[in-house]
Amino acid sequence: ELYHNGSKKIETTSTGVTISGSDTTGSVVQGDFRLKKADATQHIVYDASNARMNFADSVSATFGDANDLKIFHDGGENFIRGNSSASPLYIDCCENLHIRHLDTNGSNSETMIKAVGDGNVELYSNNVKRFQTRSGGSAADGIAVFGNSSNSSINLFTDSTIRGTVYANSSDMIGFLDEGGDWAIKHTNNTSTEFYVSTQLRAMIDS
Repeated sequence: ELYHNGSKKIETTSTGVTISGSDTTGSVVQGDFRLKKADATQHIVYDASNARMNFADSVSATFGDANDLKIFHDGGENFIRGNSSASPLYIDCCENLHIRHLDTNGSNSETMIKAVGDGNVELYSNNVKRFQTRSGGSAADGIAVFGNSSNSSINLFTDSTIRGTVYANSSDMIGFLDEGGDWAIKHTNNTSTEFYVSTQLRAMIDS
């Protein structure tokens, strides 16, 4: 046993060492610190020079009395896992929440999902916004879909087969395309509505 000013600070035991400190100032470890198994396999390292805690592959940081939350890397993939069916997983934020793609060096960030505080939820493809919820008062104002400067579309699938497309373009045309991408119904704003079968115009309502 080792004492300081009459208080025991270090004690060897049959299973290891007990280090005792106060609840306010505790104990201090300076420099790198390594945690290993009994066979000397290194699992966790505090890297003082880079101010980081490093967990080896498949070594988990677990939280909760029953290991309810685990964070780990298995050598190829990264996981944040809730292990209890009765414990939902929350991601809380006081401002906007971004899910991004980064290069391995942390550069070239690309937004994938953006949730605006008290506002929209946005989905991105290759850093370009394609889908957005809205706070409008009517059902038609609940969702916005973004295309390019010329057109925008929503493809409708069963499994992996496209069955049709809701389509609009910058020429004031909106309508429905068949599975081959041809017009089935075409409405030109303030002008006409046309109905097609096998690319052939069958009926038209004009102004």
